Amino acid sequence: MLKRREQRGGRAARGAARRAAQQAAFEAAAEKKRKKASKSSKSSSSESSKLTEEETSFVMGLVDNCPKCGRTVRGENVSEGALRQHLFQCQDKDKIAKFAKKKAIAASKEASMKSAAEKQEEMMLEKQW
Repeated sequence: MLKRREQRGGRAARGAARRAAQQAAFEAAAEKKRKKASKSSKSSSSESSKLTEEETSFVMGLVDNCPKCGRTVRGENVSEGALRQHLFQCQDKDKIAKFAKKKAIAASKEASMKSAAEKQEEMMLEKQW
């Protein structure tokens, strides 16, 4: 059990490092695009604002639901520009509040399930000794 937990921790750490590297590469590419766009036009665009990790994943097509309002785009053939435009135009406060509440409930359920699983693992380890 302890070995499995260590393996999961190692995989999680490698995954986090991989996601950080992907995020850095995406930000570098976005910065290049911004510089290129700023050279061609001096007006500030909506792309120049920073995106969160969830928003970046949505724009890249890694996540099916909008991180703000929860709109699903699965199965639709949409471009990165269309997803980015949706993010910047997503201003419906009711939908955003409902989705935030839904995400908070899901996170609390997941945390309680995770803590229960860890408690069960601890009990099993103690019984083995």
